[in-house]
Amino acid sequence: MNEVNKKILSMLKEKKTDVVIPEDTSVNLLDSGVIDSFDIVDLIASLEEIFGIELDGDDIIPENFESVDAIAKLIAK
Repeated sequence: MNEVNKKILSMLKEKKTDVVIPEDTSVNLLDSGVIDSFDIVDLIASLEEIFGIELDGDDIIPENFESVDAIAKLIAK
């Protein structure tokens, strides 16, 4: 697991203390109920702050937030 994935997992664990965050970075976070659409809004703000990025409106689609791997790819973009 790379550093970006570790930071994302850590951030999710910090924000979502009421659910178990899987260590498997390919698990679908939306389908498994770890995050929902409201969480994505909060997640976007945190990602922009932590990684010093600005996400484009076109990037804010569910597919980009399905898993830690998908979020990491979005950040790398």
